[in-house]
Amino acid sequence: MLKECKEYLQSRNIRINRYQILTLYMVMGEPAYYWRLLQRGTSAARISTISSSLRREGNCMVNTMPCTSLCSRIRTVLGFWSHALNSGVHRAWSGLRERGAQIDLLIDRRDDTINICEMKWASEAYVIDKDYDEKLRNKVAAFIRETGNKNSILFSMVTIYGMKENMYSDAVQPQVVMGDLFA
Repeated sequence: MLKECKEYLQSRNIRINRYQILTLYMVMGEPAYYWRLLQRGTSAARISTISSSLRREGNCMVNTMPCTSLCSRIRTVLGFWSHALNSGVHRAWSGLRERGAQIDLLIDRRDDTINICEMKWASEAYVIDKDYDEKLRNKVAAFIRETGNKNSILFSMVTIYGMKENMYSDAVQPQVVMGDLFA
């Protein structure tokens, strides 16, 4: 999908970097009507700001839905395309949402494993600290409590520039970075 976005922009002689292309994709989705409105010299940041102010009520839709449309690419990069049974967004029930347990993308695999994918937008390598590590553990506990799941659970990260290695980064096993999504 992002490769096609890049090719579309190049065909219109609009030269922007991958970060800006991904920003536009997160705001506008796949190239369609709105992409035709782009002009040379318009920054992705300006479009993102305008779009975000128009969609305040649908903030999770702006940030999450384009990621789920990249699900097949994410599964391929993670190396289990043929193992996946189902994938989608797991919305936290009201009680879980209050405790911050929204799951961005859930991939249920045939090998009795579930990947909980966290989507993080950051301008540099993402850092998992003690608080965020605890938040990840709470998500797993809440998911198991609500679903009765008995499968193995792995955390995967989808980020712009990857993760910074530290004592907490081992909590996330496979990761996908922006460059992977353009292949």
